[in-house]
Amino acid sequence: MALMALTWTLYLPVLECGFINFDDGEYVFNNAPVSNGLTPNGALWAFRTFHLSNWHPLTWLSYMLDVQLWGVDAQGHHFTNLCWHSANTLGLFLLLRRMTGEDWRPAFVAALFALHPLHVESVAWISERKDLLSTFFGILCLWAYVRYTEKPTVGRYCLVMLALTIGLMAKPMLVTLPCVMLLLDYWPLDRLSENRPCGVVAEKLPLLALSAASGVVTFLAQRSGGSVIPLDQFPFAWRVANSVVTYADYLLKTAWPVNLAFFYPVTTGRIDGWTVAASALCLVGITALAVLRVRRTPAVLVGWLWYLGTLVPVIGLVQVGKQAAADHYTYLPLIGVFLAITWGVPIASGRAARAALVATACAALALCLWLGRVQVSYWKTPQALWERALRVEPANPVAHHCLGMLDLTSGRLRQAKEHFRSAFQFDPHFDLAYASLGVAHRWEGHERAAIVDFQRALTIDPRRAGTWQQLALVRACHADWRQASMEFRRALELDPDNPALLAMLAAARCNAGDEGEARRLYGQAVRRDPNIAARADHLAKSCLSLRGPGLRVAAEASFYATLACQCTDFRYAAMNETWVTAAAAAVRQARLPELPLEPADEP
Repeated sequence: MALMALTWTLYLPVLECGFINFDDGEYVFNNAPVSNGLTPNGALWAFRTFHLSNWHPLTWLSYMLDVQLWGVDAQGHHFTNLCWHSANTLGLFLLLRRMTGEDWRPAFVAALFALHPLHVESVAWISERKDLLSTFFGILCLWAYVRYTEKPTVGRYCLVMLALTIGLMAKPMLVTLPCVMLLLDYWPLDRLSENRPCGVVAEKLPLLALSAASGVVTFLAQRSGGSVIPLDQFPFAWRVANSVVTYADYLLKTAWPVNLAFFYPVTTGRIDGWTVAASALCLVGITALAVLRVRRTPAVLVGWLWYLGTLVPVIGLVQVGKQAAADHYTYLPLIGVFLAITWGVPIASGRAARAALVATACAALALCLWLGRVQVSYWKTPQALWERALRVEPANPVAHHCLGMLDLTSGRLRQAKEHFRSAFQFDPHFDLAYASLGVAHRWEGHERAAIVDFQRALTIDPRRAGTWQQLALVRACHADWRQASMEFRRALELDPDNPALLAMLAAARCNAGDEGEARRLYGQAVRRDPNIAARADHLAKSCLSLRGPGLRVAAEASFYATLACQCTDFRYAAMNETWVTAAAAAVRQARLPELPLEPADEP
């Protein structure tokens, strides 16, 4: 009860937070299979998709169930995250209590796990549901393993495999869990003294095979989405140096969790040699100390190796994305550090010494609670979150880009463009910054500049479906239906599960006179997303509400309105609302000129 009270005291304010403009849309409210709730088609999609360069069907099903229960409401999704984190805290306490037979040390480890500020990101970020789910089933898998060691049977071993399989379907972070089981065999289960080491290792082979299969699927998913950064961009020597520094940096943040930010950008510049040397010396020193004390306190070595091993999948040797580190990566690994600290400190026998130890533990938890509340407060709004990230690291292209997107959707085009330009100044290969700058130019009515920006973005990353879609919208607003159709098709090839792209291509083909193909494409779009007409209707109204050159905005609004009506009953006659009529009339009056397909330079 005390653990639950502490957890909810820290995280209750997160229920007032909303979605953020980084992955939350792709995971929930802009994802048609998810935002339609728990449906048979959605469940099939969850198991066969590599959307967002991941294969985690359990995570998708969890979001669908949330939408079924709460709708597309951030508060409900945050409540679910908080419930999972509470379950993980309680499960960790009960697991350690069962393995060690103690009460207070497991309670302290669980309290640190619940309150540490490094874990705020995993709980407050709706898109990190996969951390919470995978850790829950990881703890459940270890619980099943402990039961198996007490009485080895085929049925109990199958439960271990089942829990690991389900956990890997939430996030492949658990690929190192069979190695964690080997560590627990040494301490606290003490199985190596009673069994042959070869036999103890052999019984993990089916579990290791599961982990290997999950690793292969994950690599294929990330490579198919273009998320794996090639060695020519991040050399292997640089990755090793960055990994060493990151291991030490996580420890520093564990000891003193201040200056935490949502995104730590990776830089390809030379890492300071003294920093690498100091970090390596720190890691070697802790390892040597743990080995020297292994007979007296085996928990220190077990906890330290838990930390080192479980971080391997996300330490950056295989670089995925442009982050140097992330707080949510520590959600599972820090359990090892907490184990090492808690069992590494001897329990004094004197009353005064015990009182001092209890006071120190309470002070540590109080500090975590206070700093955790501060960290939760930054998640109140996306603006506060990204401004905090820029205060921690001013040269943060992702923070600049996301702040620019907030300005863009609020109609502050000048500020948005400044943020986008800052983003690609810090990272010239940041294709999203160019694409977003193109959207800002398009909303200003500078279509030729927008085309240049989109083409620059596609030169950097031609596998970005959203950029092809934005380029196609420029053509559609100028009635260049042939070129628009080609670019919508290219976007659809890259994102074949997107019903909105199907509907947009259908609208382009219909306007080009190919009514037969348009009907077929509209039918596919409606089958995949029965609410596609309502979404298009919302887009049309949103376009008309934007600040900017009215005629060009009206052109896009008219396109969406046509799409909405055709998805409903394929009749233009349905366009009878006042706002639709006004949009169509504005387009006719605008007489927007056709654009060259390949502009020579920027205006």
